[in-house]
Amino acid sequence: MGYRKTKTNTIHPITFLSDSSVPKVMWNLLGLFNPLLKALKETAYQFQRPYILDDSAARKTFGMQPTEWKQILKEVVAETRASDL
Repeated sequence: MGYRKTKTNTIHPITFLSDSSVPKVMWNLLGLFNPLLKALKETAYQFQRPYILDDSAARKTFGMQPTEWKQILKEVVAETRASDL
């Protein structure tokens, strides 16, 4: 109860904050004693509706372009191999 499966069959436990039968007052009280529950409560809005980020302003202002995943992986592997020596 309170969990939902996504298209990729992953389970998001954070939806229990929005779908739960536990009152918000209880989540607030639990958050006082458990930092993880407090953090989940504070970020629950990201899982209650689509959360879309737009980077067009940064691209336009700073002339930024995304790095290809292939390049990122290549650099990470190279750095990892170099640090293992």
